Amino acid sequence: MQYVSPAQLAVLSASSTQVSRRVDVYESDATTIFMADIPIVSGGVTADETRDERRDMDITFDNRDHSLDSSEGGFWYDKVIKPHRGVVMPDDTLVTWQLGEFMIDEIDTQNFPHQARVTGRDYTKKCLLSKFAAAVDIAIGTGVETLIGDLAINSG
Repeated sequence: MQYVSPAQLAVLSASSTQVSRRVDVYESDATTIFMADIPIVSGGVTADETRDERRDMDITFDNRDHSLDSSEGGFWYDKVIKPHRGVVMPDDTLVTWQLGEFMIDEIDTQNFPHQARVTGRDYTKKCLLSKFAAAVDIAIGTGVETLIGDLAINSG
């Protein structure tokens, strides 16, 4: 979790705050940037601790420049979406917080080529879709941490 300073908390709590938003798209390694600061038409990120999949996103990108295309190496389901939300501080510096990392579930091109709507889920999607290729024996006395670690490695 990112630290929020007292000055940032004061700006967040003020009666009037200038907010910002940004969405970056990464390659499947979630490290290599594919496209930064994609223009956003609308969207949001939800968080619900009562569900197995706690966070999901639904974002519509402005694609009038046709940069989000599905050609080879282009915008596709293997990308990782990282939305950010932030505030402008009194000294005009921008402070942002990443809202999560999301895998793409659907790319809706109903309003293509001018807009691209993307829905996705956080990394619990990997765990839910992961399956062992063969039966796995778990030795009696295996620690819970070891078991969970092995499952996470299998999920990617």
